Amino acid sequence: EPSDNGHDDRRLAEAMNRHGDVVLPLHIFPGNSDMPLQEFLPTARLTRAAAALGHVHAALDDDGIARTLFRRQGMGEATWPSLADALALQTGIQRTAPEATEQAAPYVNVRSNRVHIPFTQPGAIPRFSYIDVLEGRVPDSQLTSRTLFVGHTAAGFGDVLPTPVSGGSNPLTGVEFHANAYAAIAQDRLIHPGSLWPVAGTGIGIILLITLAFPRMRPARTLMLSATLTALPLLLSALAMRWIQLWMPPSAPALVAALAFPIWTTERLALMTHFLNRQLDALGHDRNVPTSELADTAPARLLEHLQ
Repeated sequence: EPSDNGHDDRRLAEAMNRHGDVVLPLHIFPGNSDMPLQEFLPTARLTRAAAALGHVHAALDDDGIARTLFRRQGMGEATWPSLADALALQTGIQRTAPEATEQAAPYVNVRSNRVHIPFTQPGAIPRFSYIDVLEGRVPDSQLTSRTLFVGHTAAGFGDVLPTPVSGGSNPLTGVEFHANAYAAIAQDRLIHPGSLWPVAGTGIGIILLITLAFPRMRPARTLMLSATLTALPLLLSALAMRWIQLWMPPSAPALVAALAFPIWTTERLALMTHFLNRQLDALGHDRNVPTSELADTAPARLLEHLQ
């Protein structure tokens, strides 16, 4: 938004022009409750002085935790790179941004190229007070050759996001969120979502293994196999995320393996009960075992009759 004092905006634009590598954010939101979504850019003077623009939207999952970022976003077409991508292009860390291929109506917010961010712990990124920098209390050696993100960090401004490493009790500020995204791009640590087929293939493989192995194994061994197969998708998912930056959701195949043992045990007990009932019915028709005595017969005696 423009400053109350236009002289301040002019001085800021001049400083941005001298620097040459300042990237500014844009925001996509409705102007008021009755308006559709719009793209709000900085003022015209600051936009002209900026080296690039990037959107600053984080994606919240269904549980309200911010884990992911859309690297392209815009109205009608995913035109704008994320702030981290725009800055990475400007600093030369990456040569090209992810392409925007999807298109929709001009009033639809289009998002593409979703990635997961490997966050650092809150406070891991060095932080300097803005007024300390302006008044020269921060040595130049701590700022030289660094990429700087400028933003609010006070909790009262409300620009905070709960993340997997911070939760709701100690959320990350918006500026730290985008600094983490930029650091992940610079270090090539962005985590990309995997396709459905490896997850589905793992689940199908577990089902086939259970189907073939359980009928041939004792109950104690089926329990051990079920526990092993439950841990296997979790291990594969952790290794894929750690070594090849690929996220494969482990919950579905792990749940299949975890439920296999109780379901199999229930079915086995049901079949055994059915078998015993049939044998008791047969014994009831045997002349040597009167039906009236079955209810009063001790379990050990019944087992002898069955044998």
